[in-house]
Amino acid sequence: MGKPIPGAVPAVFFTRRAYVVEVIDGDTVSVDVDCGFHTRVRMSCRVAKIDAPEKNTIAGKAAKLFLTGMLPAGTELVVDSITIDKYGGRFDAVVWKVSTGENVAEVLMKTGNAKPWVMGKEKKPYAL
Repeated sequence: MGKPIPGAVPAVFFTRRAYVVEVIDGDTVSVDVDCGFHTRVRMSCRVAKIDAPEKNTIAGKAAKLFLTGMLPAGTELVVDSITIDKYGGRFDAVVWKVSTGENVAEVLMKTGNAKPWVMGKEKKPYAL
């Protein structure tokens, strides 16, 4: 095996099934991640590559309501983990709704409930 490259991060840490526990805000969902062998871990998952309005705003409340309708408790997801979130205690992932095959971030952006996440000083959109 080769040596890891310092600072290199894989594009996807893991792909797992997960089940919605509750929607926290317009881009964060509490999920039970299926680790296999009848083991699940409850974690907070931020939908990657988007920015939803802050939850204390009217638009933020609308985004949460929309996401709650799209992902009611028990909804089966596939999460492609990207990284641990910069605020800690949650992970960022590309999230797919299993029953429809929809990319949750794309739906949130198409419906106006989120916009592309912009990174760094260059203000370049984070590509889906």
